[in-house]
Amino acid sequence: MKNNIVFLLIIISFWSCKKEPKEKIDLEEQIENPIANLNTIVVDEFPISDEILKKYDFSSKIGKLSSQDQVWFKNTNSNQVLIIELYTDYHRINTLLFYNYNIPNEVLHKINLTSFTDIATLEEKRNHINAFALNANEIDKTFFESNNKIKLGINKELAISIYKEPDTLIKSKNVEILEWEFYGDKYLMEYPEKIKDVNNKYVAKNSFGHKIELFFIKDKLIAMHLFNEIP
Repeated sequence: MKNNIVFLLIIISFWSCKKEPKEKIDLEEQIENPIANLNTIVVDEFPISDEILKKYDFSSKIGKLSSQDQVWFKNTNSNQVLIIELYTDYHRINTLLFYNYNIPNEVLHKINLTSFTDIATLEEKRNHINAFALNANEIDKTFFESNNKIKLGINKELAISIYKEPDTLIKSKNVEILEWEFYGDKYLMEYPEKIKDVNNKYVAKNSFGHKIELFFIKDKLIAMHLFNEIP
């Protein structure tokens, strides 16, 4: 009987030492991964893989204007243009989708073209945009819908139902611009002191920072700009 009691005490002691309190485990996980409890979203992009991008030139020149580190796509039937600007390892810095007609200055401003070593003016861009679009690579219309189902022509209400309420709303003449900005989880891992600034917003997963801009005229989406911070 005495031996059984001793054995039972040894078993209890063993399991008490082995099992860490849940509170302690949670605290240790939070210290090791300070963003573990944050709500995350997947960065939006278009279904154009690196393998597709490899097939095309990353630079083009028309007249005195140049497009560098960008691949231009078009769909003639829908009159849409998609520009993907690349960094190292096919990191997509800027992605711009727009209709190739009646392009407002607010959208032209997002197109990165250079005139020799200077940034092209809006007038220069407007005078050359049709030629660049004509020279773009033709692809199927299905590539012009983002992974989050954003495509030109949708209304503002649908866009907000997908991305939730925007951080900023800008009205410029007849163009309404909705903006969303997200911290990236990789950025917050490097700078955990910034977590306090998240304010219960979503954090972009596998990202250093993500920005979405949607351009509307008369409640219809006419352009979309995506920006991803570089590592």
